[in-house]
Amino acid sequence: MKNKNQQAHVHSKMEAVQNCTSVKEQIQASQELAKRVFKKRNLELCAIERGKRLKKERDDSRAETLLLVEQKPHTKLRRSHETGKEAMIAGSKDT
Repeated sequence: MKNKNQQAHVHSKMEAVQNCTSVKEQIQASQELAKRVFKKRNLELCAIERGKRLKKERDDSRAETLLLVEQKPHTKLRRSHETGKEAMIAGSKDT
């Protein structure tokens, strides 16, 4: 506005409205309603917690499998040169 008197009058009106307690309460209430509210989620739906649980299950399964394999008696697979070497050693002991 070019008229300084009118500009001052409008400015004082705006200041009076902003300083009014009912307007301040409405602004505060509006800001509170605009805030996000974080809900407590089910941990089963949380991707991070689900990933941790699945990793623990995999690790437990691997540990159980390892124990089963270690408890089983198994024969060692031999390569052909190992078999030939054992035959030579057995042949030299017989003579």
